[in-house]
Amino acid sequence: MSESKGSEGREGTDDGSEAVRWTGSSSGRVREDPSDGGARGARFLGVWGSVLGGAGVLLGAFGAHALQNMVAPRLLAIFETAVRYQLIHALLLLILVPMNERVLGDAHRHRVGRLILAGTILFSGSLYLRVILDVPRFGMITPVGGVLLVSGWVALARSLSAPSPKIL
Repeated sequence: MSESKGSEGREGTDDGSEAVRWTGSSSGRVREDPSDGGARGARFLGVWGSVLGGAGVLLGAFGAHALQNMVAPRLLAIFETAVRYQLIHALLLLILVPMNERVLGDAHRHRVGRLILAGTILFSGSLYLRVILDVPRFGMITPVGGVLLVSGWVALARSLSAPSPKIL
């Protein structure tokens, strides 16, 4: 099959049998597999990064204003830790979005994103529940989220240190 490499972002083939999307500069085009959900996966990470970021700002304001007079200082510190970790990892999800095949690769980006998203929800979410509901048992979930976050960072480091994907 002969594939056309028209302008950036153009889809098509010479024989019409398969849709192929080419991205990148004219000197280094990267073929995107239409079945891998690259754009859909990036959008997923972007949406979740935005949601976590916005929610982190709201929860931070809630902690600083409303919660401050309702809980003990040690619980407020736990809440602030949850907000801080949520905002940091929301930014990481947003940073992953523009990483293309040349930088990270879609499969690696999605693996890292899923680990970071799950870790953030479990880590920060368990701390929020611990403080707001005053149920110390929720703290038992926090290390699971922490392990997922660390796994996400390790996966990111390994992916970035791997050889670049083949450029077509």
